[in-house]
Amino acid sequence: MELGAAVTDIRRLVVAIVVAALLLLISVPVLIVAGADLLAGLFDIDRTGWLLIEFATLVVAAAATAWLGWRGFQSRFVGLEETLEVLREDVAWAERRWGKAESPTDKNAGEGV
Repeated sequence: MELGAAVTDIRRLVVAIVVAALLLLISVPVLIVAGADLLAGLFDIDRTGWLLIEFATLVVAAAATAWLGWRGFQSRFVGLEETLEVLREDVAWAERRWGKAESPTDKNAGEGV
């Protein structure tokens, strides 16, 4: 019963965190627009100009983040190199082990059955 109650409590917590994250994500555009409204007129740039500047900044930040993430992934990701190498070693070992041993048909042939 305690385990069931704990799982239920954890599920409720996860739902609350997901809802909070979604609300935070939804509020970002509102913050951007509010920032553009506050900056309107500064340096003779209107609200639309500031929205475009903020948009461009976010696009550049997103592109840089994606590019850096991709470069890091490429430099760290080794794929299945180690697994394939171990598999090659195992196959070579198996060939050495059973490649030299007599097959069962060779044993029966020598017995004169």
